[in-house]
Amino acid sequence: MKEVGYFFDIKRVASLIKLLRARKVLIQLPEGLKRYAINIVKELEKFLPKGVIVFISGEKAYGACDIAFEEAKMLKADLIIHYGHTPRYYPGEDIPVLYISAFSNLTLSEKLCNKLVKVLNEANIKRVGVTAVIQHSPLHKELRSILRKHGFNAYIGRGYGVPDGIVIGCNYTSAMNINDLVDAHIIIAGGLFHGLGLRIATGKKVYVLDPYRDDIIDIEKEYRRVYALSISHILRASKAKVFGIIVCLKSGQFNIKTALKIKQRIVEHGRKAIILTMRDITWDKLLSFPSIEVFVNTGCPRLALDDRRVMKIPIIAPHELEFILERRDIAGYQMRI
Repeated sequence: MKEVGYFFDIKRVASLIKLLRARKVLIQLPEGLKRYAINIVKELEKFLPKGVIVFISGEKAYGACDIAFEEAKMLKADLIIHYGHTPRYYPGEDIPVLYISAFSNLTLSEKLCNKLVKVLNEANIKRVGVTAVIQHSPLHKELRSILRKHGFNAYIGRGYGVPDGIVIGCNYTSAMNINDLVDAHIIIAGGLFHGLGLRIATGKKVYVLDPYRDDIIDIEKEYRRVYALSISHILRASKAKVFGIIVCLKSGQFNIKTALKIKQRIVEHGRKAIILTMRDITWDKLLSFPSIEVFVNTGCPRLALDDRRVMKIPIIAPHELEFILERRDIAGYQMRI
């Protein structure tokens, strides 16, 4: 693994804190950036007036759907600084949120780019879409240029709600908008999470360009594993009589209207359902309801997909109810984001 640093834009953040005259500031960091918390506060305090208090949230921050408004209100914070995710607008909230991308300092090595060219040529792929997660957005235009120099038709799509060429766990519009133009997608990201989502969303071949490990990963094996798990959960849930409908209380995942509609449909089909509310959805919490035979997730769409390996009781997405309640042919099943 390469040694990684991130650009936390300390001077700009301090300037905006002063401009907004904030006296109490709450900083949210994703898990991978929490180890930099002490340095962030130390550097910020060099540029801030005396009396400004900076808090670091110890709660998990999964994305822009997970803004700590309640935490900030309890602290009487004037400003939330949210690192590592793309902006999201919350009408009606009176605490401003400053989104900072935290760009990685990793670069695309010549070795990695040459390996990618070889992989694409061997697969006879000439038309590719290029995407990245927000930390690596400075790299996707560079990769497009490199691929074009090697004779590939490389595209960066326009995103809706995200910058062009950027994807997040529940928004792949920048890839979808060029999907008809390409034979495969390349995503610059660490790990498999975003690559799997891109494969599900586009239905096309996906390669993860991992600058941390200097490696290329074909996501197809992981996709097939998750697909098989999804089928297994639906089949196991098909005979369930008691459903638990999960409502996530996070600011960007709260979906009570959908939960109420789902409960009504389940009851109309002669089965029982209760609505469960929770902020962080964990297996330990779900185990507290032993009478529930299947859980329906209305929060982050990735939960029902990514956690199925560890979930001992079936957990399904709302659209998968059709295969249970309406007894649709499982052969027509497709995963969704």
